[in-house]
Amino acid sequence: MPAIVTFTCIEGPLKGKIYSFQTRTTFLVGRSHECLITIPKSEESMEISRHHCMIEICPPLARIRDFGSLNGTYLNGKRIGSRGPSQAAGDPKAVSPQCDLANGDTIRMANIQFSVAIDAPEVCRRCGKEIPEKERSQCCTADNPYVCGACRVKEIAERNRRLAAEKQKKERAEAAKRKPAYPKKGGAAAPKPATVKAAGPIPGRAGAPDIMALVAQILEKARLGAPDVQNIKGYKILKTLGRGGMGAVYLAQQEATGKQVALKVMLPQMAANKDAVARFCREMDNAKALRHPHIVQSFESGFADNVFYLTMEVCNAGSLQDLLQKKGGRLALDEGVDLMLQALEGLKYLHTAPIPNVKLADGRYGRGTGLVHRDLKPANLFLHTVNGKPTVKIADLGLAKAFDQAGLSGLTMTGQIAGSPPFMPRQQVIDYLNTRPEVDVWAIAATFYNVLTGAFPRNFPPGKDIWLAILQSDPVPIRQRNPAIPPKLAAVIDRALVDKPTIGFSCIADFQREVQGAL
Repeated sequence: MPAIVTFTCIEGPLKGKIYSFQTRTTFLVGRSHECLITIPKSEESMEISRHHCMIEICPPLARIRDFGSLNGTYLNGKRIGSRGPSQAAGDPKAVSPQCDLANGDTIRMANIQFSVAIDAPEVCRRCGKEIPEKERSQCCTADNPYVCGACRVKEIAERNRRLAAEKQKKERAEAAKRKPAYPKKGGAAAPKPATVKAAGPIPGRAGAPDIMALVAQILEKARLGAPDVQNIKGYKILKTLGRGGMGAVYLAQQEATGKQVALKVMLPQMAANKDAVARFCREMDNAKALRHPHIVQSFESGFADNVFYLTMEVCNAGSLQDLLQKKGGRLALDEGVDLMLQALEGLKYLHTAPIPNVKLADGRYGRGTGLVHRDLKPANLFLHTVNGKPTVKIADLGLAKAFDQAGLSGLTMTGQIAGSPPFMPRQQVIDYLNTRPEVDVWAIAATFYNVLTGAFPRNFPPGKDIWLAILQSDPVPIRQRNPAIPPKLAAVIDRALVDKPTIGFSCIADFQREVQGAL
């Protein structure tokens, strides 16, 4: 049984209305028609702001944030956010902290009150399987809550192996101190094979893992013939390329052929149930189906030991974000336009390519056309240089957003203060689940803007709630940032960055054609 978070209106004009959520989502509450929970207009509801608060859900977790409303939001009778009478909406001093929600909580805004119900099966924190009721008294202890019997046996075995390895290492070190070291005839002794260290639990549970140890563990399983990881058998790690909140990327080499790949690993912050695993594996299969010179090619993927992995083409010149930092924040017009035209070509392919796993109208998955990236920004445009000429390749392919929407990253959105939001249109905040291709058009135009100006389309004053800034402020015309941009090109980019009430271009091909015409 999946976890369900339910909001029931128990007082006010929406009394009796029930809103239930079984999947990862974020939504707004307020008087605006854009809000998922829209408060009907009345004399009393005028005390509620247009965008009053944001609620984020990743069942069984939920969280609320007031948007600095004039009259505040009350959680269990306690005021959690508001602004003073002299403060404007979005005033940095009025930013509200986010508050976690629990079963039985009440939320009140003016004359509207909701009750919160969280119905969640007890699942193992390691394997994600539901713990039968008869086992819960044994499995759910204060020192190690919600770990099933099978995983508890594994934990004990891992701990014993770790203690034995540490004891053996200590004994060898003490023996080495007692025994003088003499070089052996014929040169140095061959190095001993590395041992695989037990990685420990995944994030959000008993402790943080050693990601490198997890990868080594999976590669060792592949070497020993484990059937579920044979597609990455024979790889060795050369170095770390990058780390983030969800995992890491390593440079790996196939020992038999010498082929080098980027090995991306992603660790769920929540117990990964089979539906979430299947959903994200489909997204990785979609990435593997894409073949285009301006798309980073993906090769092998899988899920093992609570870790998702994906091997990808290696790009030798870093990302567009790296290049911007080297060039002082922005590129010269000719260089920037050349790179962005390549990115537009890759995005047009992405939106029209045949895709093996698309959710159909009846809820089933089947073949479809086009993939929405959902996370375009300079950091996700990679560069590969051949004979001094750079080629832009779109990376990530929306995997970070797909990972999040599968509920694998826990609660992230309302706590996020940097990264992707400057490249998101307001539609992506308002309608979190139903992202459409035009959000990519807005994001690539925002990237174009950033490349040519070194600034984001919107202003984000220090301390102001970043999501409220997206909802309530308009992009600054690009020539106000950089007057050297040709007026025709500026007009096209400015039009693409309109997102109120709708996005200026709904189709990447139209935007690409207008850009080329302006040049």
